[in-house]
Amino acid sequence: MMKNNVNSLIIGIAVVLAAFLFSNAFKNRNQSNDTISVTGLGKKDFVSDLIVWSSSFSKKNMNLKEAYAALDKDREIIKSYLISKGIPESNIVFSAVNINKDFEYTYDGNGNTRQQIFTGFSLSQNVQIES
Repeated sequence: MMKNNVNSLIIGIAVVLAAFLFSNAFKNRNQSNDTISVTGLGKKDFVSDLIVWSSSFSKKNMNLKEAYAALDKDREIIKSYLISKGIPESNIVFSAVNINKDFEYTYDGNGNTRQQIFTGFSLSQNVQIES
């Protein structure tokens, strides 16, 4: 009989503890730990020691070699312009050229692709300036 009471007591404590843990988890489920609390006022001027500018440029042409030549010409124009504005050449980074084939699609009445028409090559390149 004593063994039954001990078992019942253990089960009862486990149920109460589980209910407490579940209710606590349910209560705190939407609390965010990624908060910033501010008290008072602070102000400080500073000079940034790094700036990164990113941009991209692109060309489209039916002929891949012509598109690449036009993109290369634009790259040289951009590079010359940036150098003329005082940016050292070592701070200018051009990425690899991205090449995509562009197509126009026609569809039948069921939405299935009926025809794929090549519309040219799209070439793009990113430029990043760190100073």
